[in-house]
Amino acid sequence: MTDLQVRDAVLQELEYEPMVNPAGIGVAVEEGVVTLNGTVESCVGKLAAERAVKRVFPVRGVVNHLVVRLEARDERSDSELAVEVVRTLDNLAALPPGIIRPTVRGGHVILEGDVTWRHQATVAAQVVRQLRGVREVQNRIAIRPAVPAASIRTHIEEALQRRTAVDPGEIEVEVDGSRVVLKGRVRGWHAVEEALDAAWKAPGVVQVEDRLTVQP
Repeated sequence: MTDLQVRDAVLQELEYEPMVNPAGIGVAVEEGVVTLNGTVESCVGKLAAERAVKRVFPVRGVVNHLVVRLEARDERSDSELAVEVVRTLDNLAALPPGIIRPTVRGGHVILEGDVTWRHQATVAAQVVRQLRGVREVQNRIAIRPAVPAASIRTHIEEALQRRTAVDPGEIEVEVDGSRVVLKGRVRGWHAVEEALDAAWKAPGVVQVEDRLTVQP
């Protein structure tokens, strides 16, 4: 596909995604790398736009320069938003109360703290992105596993075998302590996301390095 054809496909996918209002989004493509510029109405919409682009074949990379412009009714003071973030995180069953420390500046939320599992950090960021008044979320939560990491590679390879979007033979899994490196060529961004998800969900994983490439 040419860059023009990729751009047309991206625009169609943005129109198709119900979480995205494409009216304020500009799309540029160069050698298969898509750059998004413009404005969206929510932090969730910004992330949904990026994910929509990654679903398009053969997109090779995404640069997300979208800016969240809130409606007047969604504007909140930092103090009000910080209280809401703390209350929301404390009510999450997946997290012990007080384990995450949020900082709020101009609607931008920084999440810090230590958790045992990657999915705890992921869930925390997901629920905060959905709060009214949030413009951006920086997830700085550290994973401090409380389990031995000797079986990390086995867990990941078994998980890859269960993923329909992934051909395990295309992916090489390297493990150094609690750090995982994924290498190989896969068929589409969905396969990349599935492989990364499988790696992050393995017990003991603290870091995942993505060296996967998408086949053109």
